[in-house]
Amino acid sequence: MNLIWWVLKSFYLLGLFAVVPLGGIFILNFGRHPEVGNPVIALSFLYFIFGYFLLRVIPKWMESRLMDKAKRFKLSGFKPEKEIISLIYNRYLGFDSKSRSVLFIDINDGTEVIVPFDKIKAWQVDNDCKKAVLMKLLTQLPNMPVIGLNIKRSQFSESEAYLYSIFS
Repeated sequence: MNLIWWVLKSFYLLGLFAVVPLGGIFILNFGRHPEVGNPVIALSFLYFIFGYFLLRVIPKWMESRLMDKAKRFKLSGFKPEKEIISLIYNRYLGFDSKSRSVLFIDINDGTEVIVPFDKIKAWQVDNDCKKAVLMKLLTQLPNMPVIGLNIKRSQFSESEAYLYSIFS
């Protein structure tokens, strides 16, 4: 689902280069050819509505799905100070320094794990300018040796500083 959303979002943004000028031309020349202009203007308007859902509504829905799963743990006493969400991969990391644990949720494969800080051997943030920022937690858990999460570049500095503060 998320991969389809990511691809559709890219194609939608590319399509704007054709829809905006075309819609603008028909709006400016509306009186000359209304039989052609009406459908083009209506389709352009529908394209913008589709974009609103694609760029605003769907990401908020995906984030609320992740946060609903995390909310169940919050109700049972897990209180994260820092939450990191990766919408493209449907993953969530929450850090609770009081209980000294990390909550990892992956909706794609149904993983919901609370990992104590003692089980985390190391952490790493790969900030290659050509790729997305990848945060990795190396654990001692046999079924999950690496927890990986792509994060936004805007969250990079804050997330790295937080990891330094809790694991140093």
